Parts: sequence; C-alpha cells; structure tokens
Amino acid sequence: MLRIVARFTVRACCIYLSFASSIALATDDTAWDGGLAAYANGEYSTALIAFQSALAAGQSGPAVYYNIGVCQFQIEAYSDAAATFAHISMQYPKMRALAEYNRGLVAVEQDRFQSARQYFLTTYELSAGDQTLRILASTMLRRIESNTDQSSTWTVALSANAGYDDNIVLRDDIGLPLGVSPESSLVDVFASVRGPITGIAGLYFNANAYLISYLDNDDFDQGQFKIGFSYDWTQRNWHARIGINAGFSTIGGDSFDASRNLDAKLTRVLSATSSLRLRYRIADISAADAIYAGIDGSRQIYEIAYQWNQAPRRFDVAYAFENNDRADPGVSATRNRLRLRYRYSLNPAWTIDLGGELRISRYTDLALERTEDLVALKVGLNRFFESDWQLLAQYQHFTNSATDDAFSYDRNQLSIGLLKIF
Repeated sequence: MLRIVARFTVRACCIYLSFASSIALATDDTAWDGGLAAYANGEYSTALIAFQSALAAGQSGPAVYYNIGVCQFQIEAYSDAAATFAHISMQYPKMRALAEYNRGLVAVEQDRFQSARQYFLTTYELSAGDQTLRILASTMLRRIESNTDQSSTWTVALSANAGYDDNIVLRDDIGLPLGVSPESSLVDVFASVRGPITGIAGLYFNANAYLISYLDNDDFDQGQFKIGFSYDWTQRNWHARIGINAGFSTIGGDSFDASRNLDAKLTRVLSATSSLRLRYRIADISAADAIYAGIDGSRQIYEIAYQWNQAPRRFDVAYAFENNDRADPGVSATRNRLRLRYRYSLNPAWTIDLGGELRISRYTDLALERTEDLVALKVGLNRFFESDWQLLAQYQHFTNSATDDAFSYDRNQLSIGLLKIF
C-alpha cells in the first residue's frame, strides 16, 4: 500500500517537472529539452543524464535539482534522490515543504518509516498555504501509522555516549572524604525494543536497558532494566497508552532495587501544531539488600505537558508533582518540577536544543525539615543523517541549593554520542 501511494504521489513531482521547464535558464536548452522529452517517454535514466548535463553546463536554481531528484527516484537511486532533495530543502527555503515531502517518499521506499514520519510532519507544518500538499502529507502519515500498527516490524533504538562529569557524588567537594574524587570520565549505553503482540491489536511488548560506567570510580556505576507491556488506543484527536512493567537497578555492580510500575498517558491533539498530555505514574519499590532498606515504598508522579511544534521551532513545557512514601524520611521527598524545552532546526540536518528545569524538593518528615532547589540547564546540538543515525552533543549544568549545606552542590556534564533507530 505504501509503495503504491508513493508511486502515485510522485506524479505530483511530474507536474512540477513540467512547470520547471518554463523557468529553465537558457544556458543549455538542448540538454534541458532533451531531459523533458526523455522523461515524458519514461526514459528516466536518459532524462537524468540530460538534466545533470544542464547543471554541469551552468544552469542553476531549484528546478534543475528538483528534476534530477525526480529522475533519481524513478530509477530507484534512492540514496542519491535523498541527497538531492535534502540539498533543495537546505538551499531553497521556498521549496522546503515539497522537498521534505519527497524526502519522505524516499524514506518510505527505504523502509525508514521513523524518518519518513518526521519528513511528512514537517511538510504538513510548512504547507499551510498549499492544501493539496498538506492533504498528501496527511495521507502518508495515516498510512505510515496504519502500516506500523499492523505490521510485525519491531522498533529498536540504540545509543552510546562518552563524556565527563565533574560531580558524580552529588556533594560539595569540601565535604568529601580524603582520596574521594567527585570527577570522572564516563561511558553510557542505552537500548530499547518495542513491538506489537501478534493477534492483539494495540498491545505491545517493551523492554529497555541503560548502563553508565564511570571510568575513574566504578563504585558509582549504574544500571537500569525494565520489561513490560503497553496498550495503545487512538480515537480521532485522542491517544491513550497504559503500560505495566517490572524493573530492577544496580549500583556499583550490585543489585540496588526492584520495582513494579504503572504508566498511563492521555494525549489530546489540539491543532495541527499543538497538543496537551496528561500522565500518571506509580511505582512500588523494594530494596534488593537490607543496606538499602530505606528506599522501600512507593513513588507517584502526576504530569501535565503542552507541546507546540511548527517547523523550524518546537516548544515544550511541563509541570509534574511527585510524592515519595519511603521507609526512610531522608528519601521521602515531595517534589514540584517545571520543565521547559526549545528546539530549533537550523536546517534539515542540524538542530539545537535549549532546556531548563526547576525542581523543588521538600523532606517534611525529617526531624529537621530540609528543602532543596535544583536548577538544571541544558544545551544540545543534534546532527541527523539519512541513514537514521543521529549525532548528539550535550552540555548540562546543575545547581542544587539546600537548607542543609551538606546537600548543596554544582555539577557539570558534557557528552557526545550516536543514536540509531532501526
């Protein structure tokens, strides 16, 4: 189904191909006209050579590149077509919506549905004045979602990062024992898998693992592992997901805790550019060893989030309330969190992320009540590749101010790594 739609919608490219002939420069009319004639006869390889000759002869502008990209698509030179449409998107802003749409068609042919979805979303956002293109993008988005829901294809994400953390102990270094350094280089890896359960529409299996190793102090190495199921439901502008999972974590290579978790989300699409999400999470937590018995208990989080997304900008704001009921009052915090995130696409390949969070924690069950105010700031730079690889570079700064000076600290983290979605 997707392939047929892709072939059909490429005829929209052909319409533009004919239009492009009227704005061709006179640098090489013979090559240009020959390309148009060859394309009309279905001789796409010949047409491609002709348009490339026109380009080499000095013809410029989006028309020649666009016609080259269409021909590359028709002869199934998808990697070349992807590069051509990416060039148009970056160099000719007025053509970006149509170029992103065709990048989506190419990605569909390459079975890169995650990327295709993003390209069609961008097309939809950029094509407010072109209802035909917006309808085409919307149709492709629905078909991708339908294909994903009904297929047996599983989604796998893998990432690996290397970096540096100047305060892994979360303490002011003045109060550290002799010989203990708060600084360390680090390596972390993340893997997740999600896929549909055959025969039960909307039911999915989920699993993920996260490991971080501090190369200069392995006592602080951490690991988190979860496995579970979720059920998805969509109706018009509403989307709901409820999931259950079991997990455990390690610290310094030893077992730390085990948890049973429930996660429920309800999203309402408000418009083509905005959505509202409500989320509730509850975890029942048990210590893996008597030495950590103070963490026994539960954690509940209530969250409301708003997202506005209109290319090239995206803005997210979220508020969360967290309540911990643990055996040790020293870890039974009540927290209020406010998060802001702004993403700007410099071009189709590069994006910059700016983020901030304010977290206010109160430990009211202690004999001497403690309050902590954490401010976190983040700057990130992402590079997207046609192969669905992403290069991620990130810097974060944390300042924690506490009424008990022993819990006040500053922290800086720097990391760079790769992410791949299969």
